[in-house]
Formats: sequence, structure tokens, C-alpha cells
Amino acid sequence: MAIREGDRRFRLVRPFDLVESKLRPPSARRGIVPRSALVEQLLASQSAPVICIVAPPGYGKTTLLAQWSGRKGHQVGWVSVDRRDNDPVVLLTYLAVALDRVEPIDPAVFQTLASPGVSVAATALPTLVSAVSAMTHPVTLVLDHVELLDNQDCLDAVAELAMRLPAGSQLALAARRTPPLPVAMLRARGQVVEVGADELAMDQREAMALLEATGVGFSDADVTELVGRTEGWPVGLYLAALARKGHPRPMSSGPASPALDPGDVGLGSSKVVAGKGPAAPALGRCRPQLCPGPLPASVLRPCGLGSQPHPSPKEGRWTPSSPSSAT
Repeated sequence: MAIREGDRRFRLVRPFDLVESKLRPPSARRGIVPRSALVEQLLASQSAPVICIVAPPGYGKTTLLAQWSGRKGHQVGWVSVDRRDNDPVVLLTYLAVALDRVEPIDPAVFQTLASPGVSVAATALPTLVSAVSAMTHPVTLVLDHVELLDNQDCLDAVAELAMRLPAGSQLALAARRTPPLPVAMLRARGQVVEVGADELAMDQREAMALLEATGVGFSDADVTELVGRTEGWPVGLYLAALARKGHPRPMSSGPASPALDPGDVGLGSSKVVAGKGPAAPALGRCRPQLCPGPLPASVLRPCGLGSQPHPSPKEGRWTPSSPSSAT
């Protein structure tokens, strides 16, 4: 694979090794439901410099951003944030590389970031902002999993970048909670588009598509009830399909399902992380024919799932995972 010119410049100073997977959206998985209406709304919001997508786990924030960025074409830089990005130099380096892949930026940005003891606020950030302002075409920069940033210098850098974007450019943020950025100020100026759990909740048509992709049959009435019970929470719908797949015959209702976190990597995926995502307290309230008990051990055991406290789908409040909570 040919080395990009910007990557070559980065390697000349090379303060650390890049993790390539952080610089591209996750690949689409089989069974992903197109969020066409939301994508069209975002595409129609080109005049807003900031897009802020905030919802608990399992609502498909990453999926939406990936579908939207795919529609926007090549003028999109992507950074999947992780805990290591709480070093301002690391974060700004990834931002610079992502932008450089859209359009080459001033090499001085990389040289500055690689300088020992560089001042982020006084030198590195102004250099990057100046380079972004000099870009000849509007650019879109996506930051996913922003809730993992807790370093104040990093948050200040993201806020500064959001406030200094050139005309026509956009910064899209996805997080599990509202990031400590000047969202209120941007809202007052009409410069931010906000997408939350209510907008990300699946409607009847999307829920039917998601359930059908799992290979489990649900009647229209079943889908209507599941959408109502889960409030359109995509992972709740997916859990219901897995439960039905594991127990095709009606069974007595069991305890609420353990934690499931597809990590917003795509709702057709069975990837789970124990103890992180919201459980499905709503599933425990479904009719046995819809949710015939806990997920089978064949599904849970490989995923390492265990009993943990979980937030309810929309409110994000922590509730115990127990039969008594599934009323």
C-alpha cells in the first residue's frame, strides 16, 4: 500500500506509532440497518459547524456517523478516541493526521507536535488551527467516543477547534454523555445540530429490518410491542431477537438480560463487553413469547457476560439487574 505524503511527513518526526484503525470508521457489518432519515437530516445540516450526537451505549452513534461520512465522500477525517488520547500531543497528532489525509496541511504542524516540551495551548494548538484555516476546501472531522476524553487540555483543544472551523467545515462528535464543550453557546448561535436518544430510537420499519436481519421471525404485532417496550432502543431489539433465537418456544419470563454493549460498532454485530452497556430492563417486561427468558449460555459464555448494574435505555440511570427490576 502506498504511503500517503502526510504519513511520510509524520514518520519523519515520529513521536509514536499510529494505530491505523483509529483513523477510519468501522467497516459495515452484515445486518446493519441504514439510518437513512437521520443521514439525510445531517446532510441537510451542512451550514452547522458542529454536530453533537449524544446517547447511551447501543443507540448506533458510530453507525450513524459512519453512514453519514460515507455519503459525504472523501472530505472526511475520522478519529476514534481512546484513553491514550488524553495526552494532548497524542490527540492533536491524530487530528492532524486525519485532516492531512483529507488535504495536506502545513508540515510545521507535525514538527511542532514532535518538539520536546512543546506548549499545547501556546504553540501546538494555534499551529494546527492555523493549518485548518488555510485548507482550500471545506473538511469534516469526526471524533467518536469523545466521552473517553477527561484531560482538560484535550477538551479545550477540541472546543477551540470547534469554535475556529473555517466556513463550510464541520466537526462531528459522538459521546455517551454531553461533552464539556461550549454546546450551549453554539446552540444559542444556531451553530450546532444535536442528535439524542429520541432521534436515534428505531421506528417500526427500522426495527423490523433489524429483527429480520437476525434471521428470527417476528409478526408485525410483535415488532410493534417490542418497539414500545424498548422505546426503539436498538440493542434492546437485538437482545430480544437473540433471546428468541435461543429459545424459539414460549418459556416463562426470566431475569433481565445481562449487560450487552455492541459498542456502537454496528447493531448487527454480536460483539459484547461485559458490564459496560445498558442491559435491557424493558425486555424483562415483554411477553414470554417475545422474550422467552435470558439469553442462552451458548451466546453469553463466549462473550464473558456477567451480572452488573445497568442504565435504563434512555435515561442512563443505573438500575440493578434483577428479576424485581423487570416489572
